Amino acid sequence: MVLVITFWVGYLNISIKSPIQESSEKNTASAKAVVSETSFLETFGAGITVVTSELRERTKNLQIFFKNSLQESHTITIEKPERDFTLDSLEAVPKTTLP
Repeated sequence: MVLVITFWVGYLNISIKSPIQESSEKNTASAKAVVSETSFLETFGAGITVVTSELRERTKNLQIFFKNSLQESHTITIEKPERDFTLDSLEAVPKTTLP
């Protein structure tokens, strides 16, 4: 059984091309074009822009969260029970002395 599975895995590795290899082959041509067109400072500036926009958004979300949590109030209402479960018609339990 192990031999059959080994042959099967070998067959699949040989016959099916990896999607990672296919995508990397397609992306290498476009990556070379992109690398040649953009400089380090442009890439760094674009990264800083993305990071600052994400930080602004997260800060805004935190401000909204804290504002809502500070405005939130909780109340507790204690009501008298509708029925008192003590029955007046029960006989008193006699006291017994312990030996």
